[in-house]
Amino acid sequence: QPRSQILVPVAEAGAGPAEDDTIRQSRLDLRSGPFAPLALERRPLLFEGDACSRMPPFHGAASLLAIPLAPREEVLGAIVLASLKRRRGFEAALVEFLYDVAQQVALGVENARLFAALSQLASTDELTQLANRRRFTETLRIELARSQRAGSSVSLLLAAIDHLKKINDSFGHPAGD
Repeated sequence: QPRSQILVPVAEAGAGPAEDDTIRQSRLDLRSGPFAPLALERRPLLFEGDACSRMPPFHGAASLLAIPLAPREEVLGAIVLASLKRRRGFEAALVEFLYDVAQQVALGVENARLFAALSQLASTDELTQLANRRRFTETLRIELARSQRAGSSVSLLLAAIDHLKKINDSFGHPAGD
C-alpha cells in the first residue's frame, strides 16, 4: 500500500480561471476507484471518452493520461495530462517517453527529500531536535556575512549552565539536554 493514498494537485497549467478552483480542490484517491492501479502497479493509466467524464475534475476531457512518480515502491505523486480535443490524444511512444521523463523527475524529488532529511540529521541534536554546533557555526557565518554586506553589527549571546556535569550525572543526559 502507498504511504500517501490521496494525491492533491500542486500545480496546473492550461485551465481557465473557472476551472482553477475545481482542480485545486480535487483529490485523487489511490486506494480505490480508477486511479488505484497507479499506486498498486505503478504504471501509466490511459482513460478515454466517457471514462474521463466520470472523474472530477476532468469533465469534458476526451482522453486522460496519469503517469506515476514512483522511483521505488512508493508513489510520490503523479503527472496527469488531459486532452480536451482528441479522443486518442496520447500515442504509445508519447506515453513511454513521458513515463521515462516522469521517473527521472521522481528520482530528483526522492533525492531532494533524502538530502533534506540528511541535512536535518546533520544539523540537529538527535535527542532534543535543537540546532547543533554545525548549524550554529553555519548560521553565524551567514549572519556575519550579511552584517558585513549591510554595514551593520551582530550581537551574540552565549549562556552557560554551571555544574552541567552534576546534572547529567545525577539525573541523566536527557535531563541535562
